[in-house]
Amino acid sequence: IVVMNKGVIEQVGTPDEVYHQPASTYVAGFVGSPGLNLLHVNFDRSTHSLRFKDGQVLKLDSTHGVNVPDGPIVFGFRAEQARVTEGDGLTITANFNEALGSNYLVHGRLGYEEAIISLPGDHPFQADAALKITIHERAMHFFDAQTGRRLD
Repeated sequence: IVVMNKGVIEQVGTPDEVYHQPASTYVAGFVGSPGLNLLHVNFDRSTHSLRFKDGQVLKLDSTHGVNVPDGPIVFGFRAEQARVTEGDGLTITANFNEALGSNYLVHGRLGYEEAIISLPGDHPFQADAALKITIHERAMHFFDAQTGRRLD
């Protein structure tokens, strides 16, 4: 398939490639329902970690994000790739949810920006609840903050 943006080709690939390896923030937000969560963070190469606008820090394994430059980037993950945890993780504050039968889409704030996570339909939900989430590193996406092009 070909994904176009105002007459310009953004990406050519199989549906799986376009969904799992979006070439830009445009493709990432356009493909999938919901689109990829796209959050503005700072990457710190010295600690190999992401710093969110609200002060949260996510340390990455040294094998991930090796092509990511120091400074502002766009960090992405899909709603279904977040897992609620009892331990350490990022905190998302739930605002409201969409009941979809077998699951809920929980809309909330992460790093002062909007994010959506998908939870099983039997998961209890409370508005304004602070949920701890983890995201597997292979499910993370990194984009240039200025051009929107994929970094990894």
